[in-house]
Amino acid sequence: MVDKKMQAETYEELIEWTGALHRNLAERLEQGMTGESGEKAKWLLEYLADHERKLNDVVSKIKQHGDAGALHTWLYEHLSEKLPADKRQTLSFVGLGFEEISEEIFAIHNQLIELYRSAAGRAPTPEVRELMEELLALEEHETLLLAKQIDSVRAM
Repeated sequence: MVDKKMQAETYEELIEWTGALHRNLAERLEQGMTGESGEKAKWLLEYLADHERKLNDVVSKIKQHGDAGALHTWLYEHLSEKLPADKRQTLSFVGLGFEEISEEIFAIHNQLIELYRSAAGRAPTPEVRELMEELLALEEHETLLLAKQIDSVRAM
């Protein structure tokens, strides 16, 4: 998904990285539709790809409307440890079943939630905290929405 370690030095770069993650995840999900998956799995891949593209758009809007001072604030912690969708994770959805796709997506989104929870807790200014809390709320809300949709399909 993201072929290099995240090298964000500012909160703006962290947000850009998040958008790129969602875009790349959408592409990988679309590539997964070419494999031998069941009908539910293909529907899920299509739904998730669309969802990830929409998340990228929302993240871009947050960046555009974010406080300039907060965006340009330097990160004081090293954020390149194992992050969501780095090259150490399986990033191919080809041939995966419904449950495997779901597990992978939730693992990635849960890591993003933890990343933004940590960033909000360590924010050096109220403006940065507000920005990180906005991204945290977005990721939490969207992960909950995904869970509801996936549970609905699972129940069919």
